[in-house]
Amino acid sequence: KKQIMPEDVTINSGILDPKPTPPKGHNWGNIVNDNNGTWLAKWKTSERQIKYVWFSSSGKFKGTSNFKKYEKARKLNKVLKNVRRVYTNDIDSDEIIKKQLGTVMYLIDNFGIRVGNEKGDDEADTVGASTLKVGHIDTNKSNHIILDFLGKDSIRFYKDLSVPKNVYKNMLLFTKGKTKTKDLFDKISAKDINEYLKQFDKDFSAKVFRTRLGSTIMNEALKNVKIPKGSTKQKTKVLFNKANAKVADILNHARTMSKKAKEGLKKDKEKLKEKKKQLKEAEKTGKGVKAIKRTIETLKIKIESKSDVMKVAITTSLNNYIDPRIVVSWCIKQNIDPSYIYSKKQMEDFNWAIQMTDGNWSYENSPVTNFDKETKKETKKETKKETKKETKKETKKKTKKETKKNEEKFGTENNYKYI
Repeated sequence: KKQIMPEDVTINSGILDPKPTPPKGHNWGNIVNDNNGTWLAKWKTSERQIKYVWFSSSGKFKGTSNFKKYEKARKLNKVLKNVRRVYTNDIDSDEIIKKQLGTVMYLIDNFGIRVGNEKGDDEADTVGASTLKVGHIDTNKSNHIILDFLGKDSIRFYKDLSVPKNVYKNMLLFTKGKTKTKDLFDKISAKDINEYLKQFDKDFSAKVFRTRLGSTIMNEALKNVKIPKGSTKQKTKVLFNKANAKVADILNHARTMSKKAKEGLKKDKEKLKEKKKQLKEAEKTGKGVKAIKRTIETLKIKIESKSDVMKVAITTSLNNYIDPRIVVSWCIKQNIDPSYIYSKKQMEDFNWAIQMTDGNWSYENSPVTNFDKETKKETKKETKKETKKETKKETKKKTKKETKKNEEKFGTENNYKYI
């Protein structure tokens, strides 16, 4: 890998802040003022991947950013019926642009497909909902579409999806007379989709739908997960991971199990088979039965925990798409500590959620924070503070000016004493 030099790095700086000094003898590649980004610096590796320097995930900035992200998802959840009503009507529209917008929104909303953005020549050929090609879809099965494409991080998305008749009909229309390399949604872009969502709320974007879907699936799944009294930390995590795996599967957080992991799982299954034989023999003599049963139970939990996450990466959804307040509230109701679920790092990252959530918090029913109101309140407070500071500064300046004027007219304090 080639060494990254300052000339390769783009710095994200505050618009009023002084430009950061590069190392001696070098210059930064670029300095930008992206006030919507949460990154501080970025560069491209020799593999043409973009790497970022972010704020600490356990810091106040990231905590506030996460809180806002999940509140937007909850806001969307509360008005989802209306959003679906509008885009469902647009699916049947006579206008081709509305037809495509309504259809692509169905895919994003129901299947958690990323919106997709146009790629540069030097970037991997990955796609999302808005950038699907005709070759990525198979419509040979009535009212079913098979999607097969490379998504983010070149992870394959391959699913046979059941869709309503009007969506299926539109897919036939959008593919008609096109070659496999042509865009499926050729009249719209990711930007158009996000603009379309602004009619419902200025905070809504396609990203919010994916967060809402992940959190909603987890919220419903955990309603059916009860932790028996006296369960070990390992057993608790296994039961929780079953619910988490559902989210990871829907959001296509796929992974390939390593050869070593597969061999380990195979060995555990062989050990379990052997221990069951030993148990039968032990029951005849009555010796060592309890110890063997404990080993069998441990092996069962171990096998179950490995099997549940063979094909899905559960950490991604837990870190980025599941509202941590859902998990914390569930833990309180189950009378278990969040550390049974979260790693030490996650406990730090989600400290904001742990501190503010109790057992009565509800994903569906608890009030959603109005950030416009909060921002207005904060701005008013800051303005008042600045005005007070400015007035104090002006008064001090005026007093100094008056003092100087009097000294010129009557002399200094030392002069008074002398006189």
